[in-house]
Amino acid sequence: MRDVVSTCAGCRYFLDDAEQLEREFPGILILSSAGGDTRGDQGLCRLHEKWVLPRFTCSRHQLPDSEPGAGETG
Repeated sequence: MRDVVSTCAGCRYFLDDAEQLEREFPGILILSSAGGDTRGDQGLCRLHEKWVLPRFTCSRHQLPDSEPGAGETG
């Protein structure tokens, strides 16, 4: 199993808080709830603008307390 720090679950761009998702996407309530079975454990990657699983990884991963773009090389 991968370390949560290096996965989407530990990235500054990963948003999986149901209340915040419902505020940012009011239309998501048509699916019942942002915290329901429809979404499962997926979260929104605000960098790539797509739904991802918390176990995914990518080369643009950043820790939540880092500055945006810190450590990126192009």
